[in-house]
Amino acid sequence: MNKVSEAAKLLGRRGGLKGGVARAKALSARQRKQIARRAIRARWDERLPHDVRDLFWELDAGELRVAKAKSTIFLKVLTRGRKTHKAWLSMRFGREAVRAWILGRQGRGITSATMREWGISEDEIRRLRRANPALDMWNRR
Repeated sequence: MNKVSEAAKLLGRRGGLKGGVARAKALSARQRKQIARRAIRARWDERLPHDVRDLFWELDAGELRVAKAKSTIFLKVLTRGRKTHKAWLSMRFGREAVRAWILGRQGRGITSATMREWGISEDEIRRLRRANPALDMWNRR
């Protein structure tokens, strides 16, 4: 990288760091609340990405909200999704959250292979299957 672009990058970063603080000081408490409310609304009204929507052919996927339909989304992505869908799920919610969701459902509807993909050990899978033998039907299909 040349010297000019390095210098410009440093100046931009320095200005950006100062600008955020200056903006926060300039805003009133009411304005900060409004910004926070908009951020919360954006987070909780989040819609499914377009490439994930094709899994939900039987629903109006444009109307699905990620926060409200979490279980439906998890189940559909884990049972029908491609690698890209599963990567989105992992990025959006985190591997630990997906793993906890599977264990919370006791693996219902999820194959052993899928459980292994999410870091659930063979011992845990066996324990789940022993606790509820009907769950094993997913592996005998």
